[in-house]
Amino acid sequence: MVRVPVDRTGRVDAAAFGAALRESGSPEGGTALACLQSANHEVGTEQPVEEVAGFCAEAGVPLLVDAAQSLAWGPVPGRWSLLAASAHKWGGPGGVGLLAVRKGVRFAPLSSGGRAGVGALPGFADLPAIVAAAASLRAVRAEADAEAARLRALVDRVRAEVPALVPDVEVVGDPVRRLPHVVTFSCLYVDGEALLHALDRAGFSVSSGSSCTSSTLIPSHVLRAMGVLSEGNVRVSLPPGTAEADVDAFLAVLPEAVREVRAQLRAPSGAPPVVNRRGPGGRGGREGRKGRRVRRRGRRAGDRGPRPRGGAHRRLPRQAVPDPGDRAGEGDRPGAGGRHGTAARRRRGGPAGRPGLVRDARSRVPGRAGPRLPGAPQRLTPAAPGSPPGADPRRGARAQARQARTSAAASSP
Repeated sequence: MVRVPVDRTGRVDAAAFGAALRESGSPEGGTALACLQSANHEVGTEQPVEEVAGFCAEAGVPLLVDAAQSLAWGPVPGRWSLLAASAHKWGGPGGVGLLAVRKGVRFAPLSSGGRAGVGALPGFADLPAIVAAAASLRAVRAEADAEAARLRALVDRVRAEVPALVPDVEVVGDPVRRLPHVVTFSCLYVDGEALLHALDRAGFSVSSGSSCTSSTLIPSHVLRAMGVLSEGNVRVSLPPGTAEADVDAFLAVLPEAVREVRAQLRAPSGAPPVVNRRGPGGRGGREGRKGRRVRRRGRRAGDRGPRPRGGAHRRLPRQAVPDPGDRAGEGDRPGAGGRHGTAARRRRGGPAGRPGLVRDARSRVPGRAGPRLPGAPQRLTPAAPGSPPGADPRRGARAQARQARTSAAASSP
């Protein structure tokens, strides 16, 4: 399958389409079927069906045209081979499809309808729905020219005023060769689904992308193929009979709806400002140097240990806090050195592996040794086994043993 690219307005180049066709009997194999929309459902751009049909006729390739969006506004030009449409697009009964096969085109249905059917599809035809679809198309076509001119003027107004009312908006689609009732624009810093809900609360029903992709959250493949902004997309379709007052009301509520969505997403209301954090001139500037000094000083005076996640450094109150390393048996395990290991506990004056409070009150994070403050709570450790009476219980086991040997040597004759 070969995909023919489109330009930024969503229009395919007829010459590029013709170059992608391969005639039957070529070494690469001939093209079995060419497909083209008469007008895009999402942005409303009309395609060069007549020119493409001429290239297909020269190459002997049948052309299938999807005319669901444009058939209500007029006939599809060109020598196309097959044409498909849907009755609900022009107000007919839902569930009725239309397939027109030009005379001389060989068409082999996938299934046979039998003697009672139409020959192309199985079962019986829904004649009342078919008649209603044909009658509604005839009635819509009778007023199509006048209604198209009136709606085109309203769409032109929307295309012109939306970029003036809302910053950072791109109106997409061909401004001239387009359907008369569809206008599409994309808003920067806006989620399309959130904007739809905001406009729905204001009483306006719009869509984001085409109805074929309304159940997905992926960006529009049509807008991506055009190379335009694909986020925050809004598609406005004016049905026949839309009054000018309705367009006035929509243009009045749209700017506030966009501001509301951008505020919820904490997005800028316009273009993001450029901030020079180093002061005037890039590297110079007194304010920039002062700001750097203040930040460095704050790091020196603050916590030197592991930085807490998700916020700035804050000094903890000067109070005795439980030592996270003083848990029973933790200091005796192999390799438990460093801040909370056996040597650290002995330096602080307590036996290894005993729970208790940190002897020195800390002004920073738990587990960091800090200056001893007057009146700070002390950890009371029982005297080591075999220590002489009167041994200082706050001293470590090794210090108490040395005190016991010194006392024994002093008492010997």
